[in-house]
Amino acid sequence: MKKHRVFTLLLALALLVPALFGVSRVFAANPSFTIGDIVANQSVTILIKDAPKNRDFVVRMGEYDTKAINGIEAGQFHTGEGGNLQATIEIPEALKGRAQIAIRMDSLTGGWYYYNWFWNMKEGGTWPEPSQPTKTTPQAPQITPTPNKTPTKVVPLIFIKSAESSKSVTITGINFPKNEEMKAFMGEMFSKGIDGVEVGLFTTSDTGTFEMTFEIPAELVDHERVAIRVASVPYTWYAYNWFWNKAGGIVVTQPPSQVVLPVVTEPAKKHPLISIVQVEAGKTVTIKADNLPANTEFTILLGKMYTKAVNGTAVATFDSGENTSAQLTVDIPAALANEDLIAIRIQSKSRGFAYNWFLNK
Repeated sequence: MKKHRVFTLLLALALLVPALFGVSRVFAANPSFTIGDIVANQSVTILIKDAPKNRDFVVRMGEYDTKAINGIEAGQFHTGEGGNLQATIEIPEALKGRAQIAIRMDSLTGGWYYYNWFWNMKEGGTWPEPSQPTKTTPQAPQITPTPNKTPTKVVPLIFIKSAESSKSVTITGINFPKNEEMKAFMGEMFSKGIDGVEVGLFTTSDTGTFEMTFEIPAELVDHERVAIRVASVPYTWYAYNWFWNKAGGIVVTQPPSQVVLPVVTEPAKKHPLISIVQVEAGKTVTIKADNLPANTEFTILLGKMYTKAVNGTAVATFDSGENTSAQLTVDIPAALANEDLIAIRIQSKSRGFAYNWFLNK
């Protein structure tokens, strides 16, 4: 029987959240997104980078650890001129209360996609029932629409076209309803323009787009950055953004998150997580594991990208003992030494698993 090396664990109290995300291609300027503002059980804002021009994307959410594949359609948006965008998506009813939620965006043409995940409720959130890993094989991304009883809401977006310091700002908007009356508001940075100063009233075009210039209200002319919001009348559609107004102006700092959490009678179940600490290309990878159950033996496996390392090459085993975290280094198998992207997994027989991936460069 093949023996694997056993590692001594290093107790660590800090929780390191892994960057679990995917890309559709490996060349530069692929669309990607990070997680912005989160309102527990209500909405999540994604900050999109390098979006291609004039593409339609659908946003889906699903259970953590699913990459939101075949998830619930939560919104759609059109990229317009592309580049850096921002969109706020409502959390589907079926996922409210979950601790973590997977989110992805898929282009309806062109094959682009990207996925990530976010904390919805760190304390008191629920988790899906664990499922046994099944053997998978790499395949090209496929977009399978999920049937909906009601049409998916298109996500409106606004962009900052230009700003004249302490005087005015010009914005453009897409994905809005056609010929709809809108109001514009400005407020302090980080306010999202909520309860801001009303600065204009206008009507969208018959294509749902617009370009408008608004004067900066007296209350905000000396602010370094200003939030701007556009909302329909009545209030059913909205989008917000921010712009640089005055160099050396009044700086508003981001307030701490104030999320009201439910009272729980027992601790929420925590799932194992792994993050990548360091890679020596073609030789070794160092990982950090958190949320480990006590006195549990784990096997470390490596495999090709997109396999989640299911049925991968076993390179080491370790026992968690009394510790909840561990940092350890394992060898990269010769069969994977020349791979650009490698999946890595820790797996126990009955008490959970986690996976991630790393650049082997």
